[in-house]
Amino acid sequence: MKVVLDTNTWLSAIVWRGEATKIIEAGLNKKIKIIISQEILSEIIDVLSRAKFKDFIDKEKIEDLIKVILSIAELIETKTRVDIIKEDPKDNIILEAAVDGKVDFIVSYDKHLRNMLQYNKIKIIIPTDFLKMI
Repeated sequence: MKVVLDTNTWLSAIVWRGEATKIIEAGLNKKIKIIISQEILSEIIDVLSRAKFKDFIDKEKIEDLIKVILSIAELIETKTRVDIIKEDPKDNIILEAAVDGKVDFIVSYDKHLRNMLQYNKIKIIIPTDFLKMI
């Protein structure tokens, strides 16, 4: 089973260690295959570099964290470009990675994505529901 995790799902796993952490562990244990794009990685770095996250992770540790992410997830190059999500166009990078990564699921807390329910036959679900499936 192949999956793209939205940036907010990665952040939930990294910062709050909630349900999303179990999804990362499933990727680490090869129960699922996590796909990530450079665009998603860049967004993770950008968000973690913001002042509100300074209590959770030092800027110096972000590079180490990216290495860990890359040891768990398969980095793909995205060629597909979509402009579906008008309310938050940055969310389109998730759809692009999902299409080019040929995934089965997008896991996200983001309402713009979740409200779609699916895109190109790729189901969009929250971490809680995804965990019930693996």
